[in-house]
Amino acid sequence: MLKSYAAQVKKELLIQSALIALDALLCAAFYALIANAVGNYLFSFDYVKLCYLLSIALAVVAARFIIKTLLCALKSKLHYRIEEAVRRDLIVRIFNENPLSVQLKSSLNTSVINAVSDIVPYFTGYLLSLRAAIIIPAILWGAILSVSPVSAGILLIITPLIPLFMIFIGKGTQKLNDRQWAQISRLNQRFQEAVSQINVLKLFNLEKKEVKNIKFMTRRWRLETLNILKVAFLSALALEFFCTVGIAFCAIT
Repeated sequence: MLKSYAAQVKKELLIQSALIALDALLCAAFYALIANAVGNYLFSFDYVKLCYLLSIALAVVAARFIIKTLLCALKSKLHYRIEEAVRRDLIVRIFNENPLSVQLKSSLNTSVINAVSDIVPYFTGYLLSLRAAIIIPAILWGAILSVSPVSAGILLIITPLIPLFMIFIGKGTQKLNDRQWAQISRLNQRFQEAVSQINVLKLFNLEKKEVKNIKFMTRRWRLETLNILKVAFLSALALEFFCTVGIAFCAIT
């Protein structure tokens, strides 16, 4: 069922990609209209031209609203069809198997339920988001290139730095997080040993010292966890920084 439906899925994804591209073109046109309207208001103030530009901008907004509505409808339709195909494949496979087969495990009901939630978002979410992440920046960059090649060149240089630095920050955060997991495991083991050997600690009058050591390890773990969160938030700071720098350079040019 899924194999027979694969061609139709590709067709619907192509239609959605075309709508995304059209929405990106309308988005670029909207920005151009607003920029011309602001320029006309600040420098020439041609009332007729200003109303004309704003009316076209409103028409573009209405067209984008219609496109967004169509995309939501197509996405819901695709979600329903893929879910139906997955469930049919699973049911046919179950009925084709011997009821005493070892492949029919006791957790089959859970697998049937989770299969849809695991498979469907790949087609309705990931693939569509991936296409949008490729199509929209390319079209907007082409629109900027037609207006200001210098600004387009600046964005072409700065834009790849955003995911690059976010990857570096993410890898550094992951290493720190792995180290914290190891530290909390040691803290957990130390606490369990202290609880299991509480009689020995009382016998040698070491319970206060052990409590002090556990408090020190807990406080150290808490502070290092906050430091990891600080590093993690640098990813958002890097995104804001490079976006601000790119906009500033474009404004200067």
